[in-house]
Amino acid sequence: MRVSTILCCHVFDKNLIKSVKSILDQNYNDHELILLFDNPNLENFLKLKEIIIKENTKNININFVQNKTNIGLTKSLNKAIELSNGDFIMRQDSDDISEKSRISELVSYLKKNSDKNLVYSNVKVIDDFDNLIKFKINYLLINKFFNSHNFRNSISHPSIMFRKKIFYKIKKYDERFLVSQDYDLTHKFIQDSRYSIGKIPQGLIEKNLR
Repeated sequence: MRVSTILCCHVFDKNLIKSVKSILDQNYNDHELILLFDNPNLENFLKLKEIIIKENTKNININFVQNKTNIGLTKSLNKAIELSNGDFIMRQDSDDISEKSRISELVSYLKKNSDKNLVYSNVKVIDDFDNLIKFKINYLLINKFFNSHNFRNSISHPSIMFRKKIFYKIKKYDERFLVSQDYDLTHKFIQDSRYSIGKIPQGLIEKNLR
Protein backbone atom coordinates (compact mmCIF):
# COMPACT_ATOMS: atom_id res chain seq x y z
CA MET A 1 0.00 0.00 0.00
CA ARG A 2 1.36 3.42 -0.96
CA VAL A 3 1.86 5.88 1.90
CA SER A 4 1.97 9.64 1.47
CA THR A 5 3.70 11.62 4.21
CA ILE A 6 2.33 15.15 4.45
CA LEU A 7 4.79 17.73 5.74
CA CYS A 8 3.68 21.37 5.66
CA CYS A 9 6.16 24.02 6.78
CA HIS A 10 6.77 27.75 6.57
CA VAL A 11 10.29 28.11 8.04
CA PHE A 12 13.49 26.81 6.46
CA ASP A 13 15.90 25.69 9.19
CA LYS A 14 18.06 22.76 10.35
CA ASN A 15 15.15 21.15 12.22
CA LEU A 16 13.16 20.92 9.01
CA ILE A 17 16.08 19.19 7.26
CA LYS A 18 16.36 16.65 10.10
CA SER A 19 12.64 16.05 9.96
CA VAL A 20 12.60 15.42 6.22
CA LYS A 21 15.66 13.17 6.45
CA SER A 22 13.87 10.96 8.98
CA ILE A 23 11.15 10.38 6.38
CA LEU A 24 13.63 9.66 3.60
CA ASP A 25 15.37 7.10 5.83
CA GLN A 26 12.25 5.01 6.47
CA ASN A 27 12.55 1.23 6.04
CA TYR A 28 9.25 1.10 4.13
CA ASN A 29 9.69 1.30 0.36
CA ASP A 30 6.32 2.24 -1.12
CA HIS A 31 5.99 5.80 0.08
CA GLU A 32 6.19 9.38 -1.09
CA LEU A 33 6.70 12.75 0.57
CA ILE A 34 4.52 15.77 -0.13
CA LEU A 35 6.62 18.70 1.09
CA LEU A 36 4.58 21.89 1.06
CA PHE A 37 6.37 25.17 1.78
CA ASP A 38 3.75 27.67 2.95
CA ASN A 39 5.99 30.66 2.32
CA PRO A 40 6.39 32.76 -0.85
CA ASN A 41 10.17 33.17 -0.36
CA LEU A 42 11.46 31.56 -3.56
CA GLU A 43 15.13 31.69 -2.54
CA ASN A 44 14.50 29.67 0.62
CA PHE A 45 12.28 27.23 -1.25
CA LEU A 46 14.98 26.57 -3.86
CA LYS A 47 17.65 26.13 -1.15
CA LEU A 48 15.41 23.70 0.68
CA LYS A 49 14.73 21.77 -2.50
CA GLU A 50 18.43 21.58 -3.37
CA ILE A 51 19.40 20.22 0.07
CA ILE A 52 16.61 17.66 0.19
CA ILE A 53 17.37 16.34 -3.29
CA LYS A 54 20.97 15.70 -2.19
CA GLU A 55 19.73 13.92 0.95
CA ASN A 56 17.37 11.72 -1.07
CA THR A 57 19.82 8.86 -1.65
CA LYS A 58 17.02 6.27 -1.78
CA ASN A 59 15.26 8.16 -4.59
CA ILE A 60 12.00 8.50 -2.69
CA ASN A 61 9.38 10.33 -4.73
CA ILE A 62 9.14 13.90 -3.40
CA ASN A 63 6.56 16.42 -4.51
CA PHE A 64 7.90 19.91 -3.72
CA VAL A 65 5.10 22.48 -3.51
CA GLN A 66 5.32 26.19 -2.71
CA ASN A 67 2.35 28.39 -1.90
CA LYS A 68 2.40 31.78 -3.62
CA THR A 69 1.04 33.31 -0.42
CA ASN A 70 0.87 32.06 3.15
CA ILE A 71 -2.46 30.23 3.43
CA GLY A 72 -2.00 28.63 6.85
CA LEU A 73 -1.73 25.05 8.04
CA THR A 74 -5.30 23.84 7.58
CA LYS A 75 -5.61 24.80 3.92
CA SER A 76 -2.05 23.62 3.27
CA LEU A 77 -2.84 20.18 4.70
CA ASN A 78 -5.89 19.78 2.47
CA LYS A 79 -3.92 20.99 -0.56
CA ALA A 80 -1.04 18.59 0.10
CA ILE A 81 -3.35 15.60 0.59
CA GLU A 82 -5.13 16.43 -2.67
CA LEU A 83 -1.74 16.14 -4.41
CA SER A 84 -0.95 12.79 -2.79
CA ASN A 85 -1.11 9.34 -4.39
CA GLY A 86 -1.15 7.21 -1.26
CA ASP A 87 -3.83 4.95 0.17
CA PHE A 88 -2.63 5.93 3.66
CA ILE A 89 -1.79 9.46 4.80
CA MET A 90 0.83 10.06 7.49
CA ARG A 91 1.33 13.41 9.21
CA GLN A 92 4.66 14.93 10.13
CA ASP A 93 5.44 18.37 11.55
CA SER A 94 8.53 20.26 10.47
CA ASP A 95 10.36 19.71 13.79
CA ASP A 96 9.42 16.05 14.31
CA ILE A 97 11.73 13.07 13.86
CA SER A 98 10.18 9.77 12.78
CA GLU A 99 11.65 6.48 13.92
CA LYS A 100 12.97 4.43 10.98
CA SER A 101 10.19 1.86 11.30
CA ARG A 102 7.37 4.34 11.81
CA ILE A 103 5.68 3.94 8.43
CA SER A 104 6.01 0.16 8.39
CA GLU A 105 4.61 -0.16 11.93
CA LEU A 106 1.59 2.04 11.22
CA VAL A 107 0.87 0.39 7.86
CA SER A 108 1.11 -3.06 9.43
CA TYR A 109 -1.44 -2.08 12.06
CA LEU A 110 -3.96 -0.72 9.52
CA LYS A 111 -3.55 -3.78 7.30
CA LYS A 112 -4.17 -6.14 10.21
CA ASN A 113 -7.11 -4.11 11.54
CA SER A 114 -9.51 -3.41 8.70
CA ASP A 115 -12.03 -1.89 11.14
CA LYS A 116 -9.59 0.88 12.06
CA ASN A 117 -9.40 4.01 9.91
CA LEU A 118 -6.85 5.96 11.93
CA VAL A 119 -3.92 4.86 14.08
CA TYR A 120 -1.65 6.86 16.38
CA SER A 121 1.38 6.17 18.56
CA ASN A 122 3.04 7.47 21.68
CA VAL A 123 5.66 10.22 21.45
CA LYS A 124 9.21 10.66 22.69
CA VAL A 125 9.82 14.21 23.89
CA ILE A 126 13.43 15.31 23.36
CA ASP A 127 15.58 18.36 24.09
CA ASP A 128 17.77 20.40 21.71
CA PHE A 129 20.52 17.78 22.03
CA ASP A 130 18.16 14.89 21.15
CA ASN A 131 18.14 13.61 24.75
CA LEU A 132 14.95 11.93 25.90
CA ILE A 133 13.03 14.13 28.36
CA LYS A 134 9.90 12.04 28.76
CA PHE A 135 7.74 9.43 27.10
CA LYS A 136 4.39 11.03 26.25
CA ILE A 137 1.44 8.67 26.47
CA ASN A 138 -1.27 9.47 23.94
CA TYR A 139 -4.65 7.97 24.69
CA LEU A 140 -8.26 7.74 23.62
CA LEU A 141 -10.85 6.21 25.95
CA ILE A 142 -14.11 5.24 24.29
CA ASN A 143 -16.92 2.95 25.36
CA LYS A 144 -20.68 2.92 24.94
CA PHE A 145 -21.18 5.78 27.41
CA PHE A 146 -17.94 7.78 27.40
CA ASN A 147 -15.60 9.42 24.90
CA SER A 148 -12.51 11.11 26.37
CA HIS A 149 -11.99 13.09 23.16
CA ASN A 150 -15.08 15.15 24.04
CA PHE A 151 -13.10 16.65 26.93
CA ARG A 152 -9.47 16.72 25.85
CA ASN A 153 -7.28 16.37 22.78
CA SER A 154 -4.92 13.64 23.99
CA ILE A 155 -3.66 12.44 20.59
CA SER A 156 -0.58 14.14 19.13
CA HIS A 157 -1.64 14.98 15.61
CA PRO A 158 1.79 14.37 14.01
CA SER A 159 1.73 10.79 15.31
CA ILE A 160 -1.20 9.69 13.14
CA MET A 161 -1.79 7.76 9.93
CA PHE A 162 -5.22 7.39 8.35
CA ARG A 163 -7.03 5.97 5.33
CA LYS A 164 -7.38 8.63 2.64
CA LYS A 165 -10.76 7.36 1.42
CA ILE A 166 -12.24 7.95 4.89
CA PHE A 167 -10.60 11.39 5.06
CA TYR A 168 -12.61 12.42 2.00
CA LYS A 169 -15.73 10.71 3.29
CA ILE A 170 -15.67 12.91 6.40
CA LYS A 171 -15.03 16.05 4.30
CA LYS A 172 -11.32 16.66 5.00
CA TYR A 173 -9.91 19.25 7.41
CA ASP A 174 -12.45 21.96 8.13
CA GLU A 175 -10.83 25.12 6.76
CA ARG A 176 -12.84 27.31 9.12
CA PHE A 177 -10.40 26.15 11.83
CA LEU A 178 -7.11 28.05 11.75
CA VAL A 179 -6.02 26.00 14.77
CA SER A 180 -7.38 22.82 16.38
CA GLN A 181 -8.04 21.35 12.95
CA ASP A 182 -6.56 18.09 14.26
CA TYR A 183 -9.02 17.96 17.15
CA ASP A 184 -11.92 18.46 14.79
CA LEU A 185 -10.63 15.84 12.35
CA THR A 186 -10.36 13.18 15.06
CA HIS A 187 -13.92 13.95 16.14
CA LYS A 188 -15.11 13.38 12.59
CA PHE A 189 -13.34 10.02 12.39
CA ILE A 190 -15.06 8.99 15.64
CA GLN A 191 -18.45 10.24 14.44
CA ASP A 192 -18.07 8.24 11.24
CA SER A 193 -17.24 5.04 13.15
CA ARG A 194 -17.05 5.16 16.96
CA TYR A 195 -14.40 2.46 17.41
CA SER A 196 -12.35 3.12 14.28
CA ILE A 197 -9.28 4.64 15.96
CA GLY A 198 -6.43 2.42 17.11
CA LYS A 199 -3.12 2.85 18.89
CA ILE A 200 0.42 1.51 18.72
CA PRO A 201 2.13 1.68 22.14
CA GLN A 202 5.62 2.38 20.82
CA GLY A 203 7.03 5.89 20.66
CA LEU A 204 7.38 6.18 16.89
CA ILE A 205 8.02 9.90 16.70
CA GLU A 206 10.33 12.31 18.52
CA LYS A 207 9.08 15.80 19.28
CA ASN A 208 11.11 18.71 20.55
CA LEU A 209 8.91 20.97 22.68
CA ARG A 210 11.00 24.04 21.99
